[in-house]
Amino acid sequence: MNLQDKIFLRFDNIFKGKEPFDRDFVKQILNEDIPNIIKAAALVNLGKYGEESDVFIIIDKIKSDDQRLRINAIKALVLSKSPLVYAFLLDYIGDEENKISEFSLKYCLKEDFQKTFEYTEIRVKNSKDINTLKRILKAFSTIQHDEARRFKVFINKHIKRLENTGLSPDEF
Repeated sequence: MNLQDKIFLRFDNIFKGKEPFDRDFVKQILNEDIPNIIKAAALVNLGKYGEESDVFIIIDKIKSDDQRLRINAIKALVLSKSPLVYAFLLDYIGDEENKISEFSLKYCLKEDFQKTFEYTEIRVKNSKDINTLKRILKAFSTIQHDEARRFKVFINKHIKRLENTGLSPDEF
C-alpha cells in the first residue's frame, strides 16, 4: 500500500469514527504539496470534526482551480454546521457560472430545506440576474416538496418579468 492509499484509509477511518480526529494532521495535509484528491478528503474531515475557525480554511479552498477540491470544500462547509454555511453558500450561487453553484444550493436544500428556502427567497426577490435565477430554479427542481413547487412558480414569474422588461439588470 503506497503513502497516498494509507492517507486515504486514515481519512476514511476518521470520517467513519474508527480513528480519532487529528486537527493538526489534517491542516498539515492541506498545506502540503500533495494531490488535491487527498486534500479533498482532508477537507471533508475538517468540516465534520473541525472547529468553528476552520470554516475560513475551508472557504479559502472553494477558490481552488480543482473542481473536486471545490466540491469537497462545499461538502465540508455543510458538514461543519456553522451558522456561516448557508449564508455563504447561497450568496455564492450568484457568483459562479459553473456547476459548483447549483451543487451548493442542492446540498443546502438537502441538509436544511427550511433555512435554505428562507435565504433563497430573499435572494430571489432581490435578484435581477436571470442566470442566477435559472440556476436557483434548476436546483429547486430537484426537490419534491410543496413549498418548493410553489417557489418554482414564483421564480418562473420573476424570470418572465425580467425578460419582458428588456432592461439589463443594471437598468432594472
